[in-house]
Amino acid sequence: MAGQYEEGLTELEQLDWSEESEASARLWMLRGQLQDALGYPDQALASYGEGLRVTARLLGQAAALHQRRGLLYQHRRELSASWQEIYRAEFDLQILRGLLLEEEGKYLDALAAYGQARELAEQLDDNALRAQAGRRIATAHGRRGQLDEAVAAAGQVLAIYERLGDRVNLEKMRSNLSAIYVQASQFRAALEVGAPAYAFFVSVRDPYFAAVTGANLAEASFELGDLDGAARYAARVLELDVRFAAPYAHYTLGQIELARGNPRGAAARFAESMERARQNDDPYMVAYAERSLAEAYLAADNIERAEEHALSALALFRQLGIAGEVAIAERTVAEVRSHEGQLWAAG
Repeated sequence: MAGQYEEGLTELEQLDWSEESEASARLWMLRGQLQDALGYPDQALASYGEGLRVTARLLGQAAALHQRRGLLYQHRRELSASWQEIYRAEFDLQILRGLLLEEEGKYLDALAAYGQARELAEQLDDNALRAQAGRRIATAHGRRGQLDEAVAAAGQVLAIYERLGDRVNLEKMRSNLSAIYVQASQFRAALEVGAPAYAFFVSVRDPYFAAVTGANLAEASFELGDLDGAARYAARVLELDVRFAAPYAHYTLGQIELARGNPRGAAARFAESMERARQNDDPYMVAYAERSLAEAYLAADNIERAEEHALSALALFRQLGIAGEVAIAERTVAEVRSHEGQLWAAG
């Protein structure tokens, strides 16, 4: 397998990396995946950074192009067309702003940016842009545990993509909706909407969306008591080798180990999930992994480590502003301290 990775990386190195396009951003991601698989994490991080730089520059260039077109329309006194270009440039910038804020865990600020993007889409009367903004709004609401708002936004987006006949984005929104249902503990609904999307992405050989959708299905299957099914989905996710989905698969495998009475094995999986999520700058997954790591250490009577991770998870959930998860994390801290008191009393 390592030989195949080396061969693939060698072929990629022959390409012209000076081009800045959507294709080159995808190539940077592939290069990073190969470097990571070969054991070069620092090089992989640099490649992912280049991919992000290209993506940001492309969005910036799109905004600049709309600005230039707007100025030209203004010079020709075509004021209506000039305003259209301004709104389109502002839309791209608001989406980019929201994405960056969401990655930082600032979901309320991200929602504000996406809301402004949606207003611009309305001014432009552009269904594709309405759906793009709506999809981001649904995902951000889902991250905050606001199921009603997330499902309502997702339903509007699905209706638009169905009208447009856009099958790929329709299935992407279904994948996002599956994740939203998982976050809201609606696990059967997550399977119902996510399984067809997963089958679609596998059929069209889209490893990224197959992996992220499969990770949702793994967690939903676990929560419904299908441990074998959950393990199969999680194993397939890891086989696809998509770095952003891997922490979620390790997390589910940790839950399976804990359910089977193996806290030591569970702790190893949760720790792997936590570290990979940190490498991905994913504070959302770090928080969940840390809380579960505390539960695994508690089951193994390692109170010191359990309290350390329980408090860290609580701080992260407070920072992310997810009220429901804050309450659960507070109960975890209380449970750890209660167990510690019982051990002292028994000793």
